[in-house]
Amino acid sequence: MNPQAVLDLCHEHAAAEAESDIDRVLATLVPAPRFDFFPLAKSMVGWATVDHFYRNQYAEFAKRVVGYEMLGEWTSEYAAIQ
Repeated sequence: MNPQAVLDLCHEHAAAEAESDIDRVLATLVPAPRFDFFPLAKSMVGWATVDHFYRNQYAEFAKRVVGYEMLGEWTSEYAAIQ
């Protein structure tokens, strides 16, 4: 996938999260997703873990987010970082 397509997919993922459309969120993922959370040094690895988070914990997590600031976006043909 070219870097722009990866970034477009990242934006689709974020839009689906904003609408709490979990099926749409999951449709943006690769078969073996990995999320790394900095500076917490925490990760979510693998489909089962990520699926469980979005289906069972995301709604509660999202309620606790009081804001964010996008510092930048970086992408390659393999991944996107925001």
